[in-house]
Amino acid sequence: MKDPERTSYLNKAKKFLSTPAGIALTLLCAAVFITGIVYLITTTKILYVGRNILHAPTMLLLNILPVLLALLLFFFLTRKIGFSCSLVGIVLIFFAVVDRVKVSMRQEPLLPTDLTLAKEVIAILKTFPVYQLVLIGVMLIVFAALPVCSFLKSKAIALPPLPRILGLVLVLACGFGPNHLWYANQALYES
Repeated sequence: MKDPERTSYLNKAKKFLSTPAGIALTLLCAAVFITGIVYLITTTKILYVGRNILHAPTMLLLNILPVLLALLLFFFLTRKIGFSCSLVGIVLIFFAVVDRVKVSMRQEPLLPTDLTLAKEVIAILKTFPVYQLVLIGVMLIVFAALPVCSFLKSKAIALPPLPRILGLVLVLACGFGPNHLWYANQALYES
């Protein structure tokens, strides 16, 4: 038997999540969660990172902003929150794991130029036992299936074309502006 009070509460929650404030809150929470997972994967000194965040909270904001912008970009393109969150989450977690492996092997982080080193990746994978390669393959298939399934199963949120276009333009402007002002600023980076 259904509880009418619980059903009413769930309907209100669903209604709120389809409002602009609900969408924004959902995407912001997803950005914070994904950033936290990436921090947990890539760092071995969690207390050190936590202390740095307390002393320089802008560091956390500067790490959440690109994730939030990526989530917003895919949301405005597809109008699907679940797809946006799963795609951005899977990609960033994948790169975080690759970064962690590279740091443990070479003591240097993953760089954009590393994406061109397919032969080196194949050589490294040849050193893995067969069962680990099978496990990696299965995990890649599962991780690739998650965004596909979420795209096919989730409903697109009704969003008129003008707000979508304005949202895309704003996301792109916010992506390029801070990149030149903050992320490319060597003094800020070192501070």
